[in-house]
Amino acid sequence: MPRKIPGHLTEDEHVSELLERARRLIRANHYDYTADWLKSGVIGSSTWTVIDNFETNTIKTVRFHEHLPDGSLLTDPENGLLLSTIQKFAFHLKMGNLPCGQILYKQWKKIIDTSISLARWMVLHSEIFQPSDYGFSLLTDDHVKAYLHDYANGGLANTLKLDDRLIITLHEKTQSLIPLENILATKDRLDESFIQASAEWLNSQRAYMRSKNPNTKVISQKYLGSLLGCSHQALTRYSIVTNIIKQLDLQYSPASPESVVLIPIEERRIGSVTPIVRRTMYTHTKDIKILCSAHNLVNDIPYISESVFKAKYSGKIGLDGHTRLIPLEIGLEAINRAAEIIICFGSQIVEAATTFAESYSALKRNHTQAICNARIQTFFEQHKLCWSSSPEFGSIRLLTRYNVTSFTSSFKTLDIEAGITFKTLQSAFYGACALIIGMCKPVREGELHMLNLDCLESEFEGGGAELVQILEKSGLLGEHQTIRRPIPFLAARAIQLLQVLAANLKEIYGDENGPLSGHLFYIPSQGVTPPTGKALAATLNAAIDTFCLISKFPKELNGQPSKIRIHEMRKFFLIVMYSHHDESLRRALGYAAGHLDENQIDAYTSFSHDDPERAKFESQCISDRLVSLELGQISSKDNNGLSTLYSHICNHFNVNTIQNLRHENFIRFLSLLQCSGTYKSTLYSVEFTTPDGTLTTLEFAIKFEGEQDEKYY
Repeated sequence: MPRKIPGHLTEDEHVSELLERARRLIRANHYDYTADWLKSGVIGSSTWTVIDNFETNTIKTVRFHEHLPDGSLLTDPENGLLLSTIQKFAFHLKMGNLPCGQILYKQWKKIIDTSISLARWMVLHSEIFQPSDYGFSLLTDDHVKAYLHDYANGGLANTLKLDDRLIITLHEKTQSLIPLENILATKDRLDESFIQASAEWLNSQRAYMRSKNPNTKVISQKYLGSLLGCSHQALTRYSIVTNIIKQLDLQYSPASPESVVLIPIEERRIGSVTPIVRRTMYTHTKDIKILCSAHNLVNDIPYISESVFKAKYSGKIGLDGHTRLIPLEIGLEAINRAAEIIICFGSQIVEAATTFAESYSALKRNHTQAICNARIQTFFEQHKLCWSSSPEFGSIRLLTRYNVTSFTSSFKTLDIEAGITFKTLQSAFYGACALIIGMCKPVREGELHMLNLDCLESEFEGGGAELVQILEKSGLLGEHQTIRRPIPFLAARAIQLLQVLAANLKEIYGDENGPLSGHLFYIPSQGVTPPTGKALAATLNAAIDTFCLISKFPKELNGQPSKIRIHEMRKFFLIVMYSHHDESLRRALGYAAGHLDENQIDAYTSFSHDDPERAKFESQCISDRLVSLELGQISSKDNNGLSTLYSHICNHFNVNTIQNLRHENFIRFLSLLQCSGTYKSTLYSVEFTTPDGTLTTLEFAIKFEGEQDEKYY
C-alpha cells in the first residue's frame, strides 16, 4: 500500500522531499563529520564544543568521558567502537538526518545519554556483546526487547542492577561473613554490622562529603557513579538505590570529623519503591528507537525491527505522575515570605548586594583570596546596620531580620539557627522573585531562568505591566513563539528589582557581553563573581531551595524540609484562587498578588472553564482521588459523586480498572467533562499530621449525574 501523503504537501513536493532525503542518506555514508555547529572535537574526542544557538552564539560542551560498569571510561581505548558509534549517531541526530528531524539541544543531549545507558548495559553483559571488539554490532531484536523489559521493571536502576551491585561490591570489599543472599534479601533494613563495616571502608576511600545538613556526612554521588559505572542522576532517581545509600549516612562532629558514627536507625528515611511511569517508559523507548533508526547511516548500528518498540508493558509500569498540590500553610506562607522579602526589603537587598560587590571587586584586584575574605568581613561589620525597611514597614534592619551574621563563610552547609551569610540572603532573594514571577504567570521552569533582562513591558492604560517571554516549546518550523501576558504588581516589582541588581552588578564586573549579561536572573557565581552561564536551571532551583530553608516552612510528611518548585506554586495559586476557597483566603491571595481593589481581585481570580491550565490541574487532583477510590484508600460510602464518575469513566473506556488507561487520555477526558459542565466540583480542606504539627491540604468534592459527595456544597 502506498504511504499516505500529508495533506499539506502536493504529490510533486512529496516526491521532492523523498529525493532530498535519499540524497542525504547517500551523502551520509561519506561524511567527514564536520559541521558549522561543531566548533571543536572529532569522532573519538573526549569532548565536543557545539553551538546551541547561532543567533545568541550560545556554546555548549558535551563530555563523553562517562564511567562504565567495568570500571573503564567510555573514552578509554578499549571502548573506541562504542564511543565512535555514539558520536556518529549524535552527529547525524544533530544534523537532522534521522526520521525525527531537527531537535533542540536539550533533547539531543538526552538522547545521547540514553545511547550511553544502552552501552553501559552492553558492557555489563560483555560476555554476550563483546563491545570492545564489536561495539553495538551484536545487538538483536531479542536483546533490545530484553533491555526494554529490564527498563520497564525499574528504569536504569534495574538495567544496571545498581542496588544489587552496590551491595555485592560492599560485601566483597568488607569481606563480610554474612551470607550475601541474606543481605540482598533485606536491602531496606541492612544488618547494622554490615552497614558499619561498609561505612568504614567507604570512609577509607574518602567517599564521604559534608551534606546540606551540617550534622551529616553523605556518600559522594560522583564517587558512587565511578564505583558503579553510572550517571549520578541514576543514583538519586530511584528509591531502591537511595534507600541503601541513606542507610550509610554518617553523623558529623567538628571535634571528630573523621569518625564513622552511623545515623540513628529512627532517623533514617526509607522511602517506598515506586515503579517508573508510562511517560518515562515511552520517552526512553522512543529514544532507543531513534538510535536504532541510524542503522542506514552508521554501519555499527544494526537494524532493529519496528515490532520491538510496540511491546506493551502497562502491567509493570505506574501511572504518570503530575504536579503535587502543596499544603495550604506552606503555599500561603511562601507567598507571604516572598512578598515580604520583595516589598519590604527588596530595595535594601539590591543596595547592599551592590555595595558588597563593589567592595569585594576592588579588594580582589589587589589582594589574595584569603585577604579579600578577611577584609570583606570587616567591611560587613562596619556596614551591617546600614540597611533598614522603610518606616511604613517598621524600620527593621535588614540583616537583623534575616539573622545575617557574616558576608561569607567557609562552611558549605547552611545552619539557619546559627545565622546565615549575606550571600545566602541574596540567593534567597533570587528564589523569592522566581517563585512569585512563576506563580503569577504561566511560565515553565525551563523558561524562567531564560527570561530576558528587558522582559517587562512599560505600563499600559489603567496601570499594570506585561511580561514578555519566549516559549520553551517550539512551534512551527521549530521556531519559539514570543508572548506577552499581564502580571500583577508583586511580580512586576520583583522584575524591576532584578533588573536594577543585574544592571549594577554587570557594571561592577565589567560584564557587558558575558553569557548571562542579557538575562533577568543574573546570579553571580559563588555570590561574588560574574555568572558563568552554566547550570542555569539548577542555580535557580538552588536559590528557591535557599528561600524555602530560610523561611522555615513546616517539614514534609517524611520529615524532610519543605521545598517548592515553580510548577507546584503555579498549581497552588491557580486552584486556590480560582476556586475561591473562602473570602479571607481569596483576599489574602489577591493582596499578595498586588490587587487591592475588590473588583480587581474578582477579575483576576474568577473561574473560567476555558482556562486549560486550571482544568488540567483540577483533573490531575480528581484523577488522584479516582485512583485512591479504586485502590480502596478512600470510601465510596461518603463519595457518591466520585463513585458515579468512576463508573462513568470505566464504562466510557470499557475497562475494569482506570489504572490501565493511558494517562493523557484519562486527564483529557476528565478535562472535557469539567469544561462542558458535566460534573461540578467544590473544594474542602483536609488536615494531616507532619513532624512539625498539623497541615491543611485541599480535596475536591464531586457532583455528577444527580449524585454528590458528602463534602460537596
